[in-house]
Amino acid sequence: MKRGCEIAIVADDLTGALDAAAPFAERGMATRVAITLEGLDAALAAGDAIPRVVAVNTDTRHVARDAAARRAAEATERLLMVRPHLLLKKVDSTLRGQVVAESVAVQRIDGRRLLVCPAVPSQGRFVLGGEVWVEGEPLSASAYARDALSPSLSGSLERAFAEEGVPLVRHVPESSLPLPSTDCVVDAADEATLSSIAKRLLEAPREWLPVCAAGLTHALAQGLAPGPSLAGTVSPPTLSEPIRALLAVGSRSPRARRQLERLGETFSNIAWLSVFDVGRVDAEPGVRVLVPGVSSEATMRAEAVADIMAEAVVAAGGGERGGLLFLSGGDIALAVLARLRGEFIELSGEWCPGVPLGYLNGDVERPVMTKAGGFGQEDLLVRLVERIRHSSRG
Repeated sequence: MKRGCEIAIVADDLTGALDAAAPFAERGMATRVAITLEGLDAALAAGDAIPRVVAVNTDTRHVARDAAARRAAEATERLLMVRPHLLLKKVDSTLRGQVVAESVAVQRIDGRRLLVCPAVPSQGRFVLGGEVWVEGEPLSASAYARDALSPSLSGSLERAFAEEGVPLVRHVPESSLPLPSTDCVVDAADEATLSSIAKRLLEAPREWLPVCAAGLTHALAQGLAPGPSLAGTVSPPTLSEPIRALLAVGSRSPRARRQLERLGETFSNIAWLSVFDVGRVDAEPGVRVLVPGVSSEATMRAEAVADIMAEAVVAAGGGERGGLLFLSGGDIALAVLARLRGEFIELSGEWCPGVPLGYLNGDVERPVMTKAGGFGQEDLLVRLVERIRHSSRG
């Protein structure tokens, strides 16, 4: 019988599951992410042993409260069968989705004490006074609170959990203070604080259920495997000539649009394809960019755009072995990988922060990279294309 795993992660969307798991892969820990809850059995059965880190996407970011809680509970029950030392509930750092309902559902199955800390200081996201702050302002005052598809949870985390019947004690970490003996929300505004929290968690992993974002998983990974990580050293795979790389960017976020603009401004010999409009196809066929098409995407639901993008990726050969597939936007990534019959991704790490690299169903000839739509520097796609071309082989 396969042994248990060290870390198990329940996440409500795919890019979140990958982002949370990638820091462990960067430090040499075998890491596998189930693309959907339905793919979890395949993820656990693959290979000779259960990996040290297993994550699962419940795909509940935009699902109603009760249904989201049920799926989170089911994921927990199935993950507990592999006896993880530490179980994590990954939530969005801007608290979109059914954060409280899912966290409480996981706790009711597992019984560990909640430690709520969705801070990601590297992205300007802190927990202060028991409330999330984003880039210097309370989350409730930010644009994230007005997300039309999935508005953020506003105000105090203490109040939100108390309304669900789980009161939290507010904790401000100090090196000499232990963690509380009950469910808590923990303030954090820097990496040192997260490292201190991670140290306490790893001293008693079976007592706590961290409700966190990628900030704390980075600190936990460093605590489990001290020393230099592979962060920033993981390169896109070396591709045979002629290069075949498909960049499917379906996110509507301003940051994703600007990344596409920079790519177009920098390279004149990349093929641009649109699923709705006739694109420029008279350029280099090796590196192609697939976008929804500005004339029609604004009038369509996100789910419809994702489905059409998935069909277009398959039609463009994005599922063929030997080529690189880059997917920007969580809904797009999930739709594409489902269409390609993906069950899990074997992670190797991050090419850059927020851009994990892995292999679909563990096949090294099917590399895939993902990115949350609103994440990354403006030149991210430019740097990616430069790196792909530089690392290709004849």
